[in-house]
Amino acid sequence: MSYLFPEAAKPRRRVDFVVPPSSPRSRCSSCGAAIAWVTTWRDGDGRPKRMPLDLSTVQRTPENTERAESHFAHCPDARRHRRRS
Repeated sequence: MSYLFPEAAKPRRRVDFVVPPSSPRSRCSSCGAAIAWVTTWRDGDGRPKRMPLDLSTVQRTPENTERAESHFAHCPDARRHRRRS
């Protein structure tokens, strides 16, 4: 028996980022989770932007680097921290 699932039921693709060993560490001001700060660049204007990575999602790759997901994907108060450009 086969079942058809709507598009919304498909799992989201996990996007992760490299966590440099020198990245500053802190805690989220609203949920208290451990985070690491990394710098990304905006597509449109090329300006740097800081982004928190959730250290509870860290995974080590075969190349011995650490990767983690954006903390905004897990923080219950992510909308409070959103800034409009």
